[in-house]
Amino acid sequence: MTYQYNYCIIARSNLNALNGGIVARKAAKRRKTSRYTGHPEIRKGEIFLTNADDEVVPITIGEHTVWKSGWECIGWKTKRRGQVALDIKGRPIPDSGFFPVFVKRAELAREGITPQSLERADRAAMKLLRSL
Repeated sequence: MTYQYNYCIIARSNLNALNGGIVARKAAKRRKTSRYTGHPEIRKGEIFLTNADDEVVPITIGEHTVWKSGWECIGWKTKRRGQVALDIKGRPIPDSGFFPVFVKRAELAREGITPQSLERADRAAMKLLRSL
């Protein structure tokens, strides 16, 4: 699998998209579990990836612009849409349009991605955002 989805995810890294990471990370701290493995809707063998939405927005990469939703930007074959996105305190977000996205752990592992590597990437992204 190529990493073309990274451009898409980075392009959508606005406050709404980042909210999913912040929400799950803080909820996981209270549960004393990883934000990637402790979501209440998670199934065996899955990892929580992010909260996403179906809002279609323009994404420009170089000279090209495409219209995609947060869900479409996630290129993993085993992605699964959950029902309830969580807020910063781990409570359901009513009428937000966001939903949790889960991916099979084995598919991520084939690419060398683990919950720990996702946590490291999350910390790096938050550090970058704070520096802006």
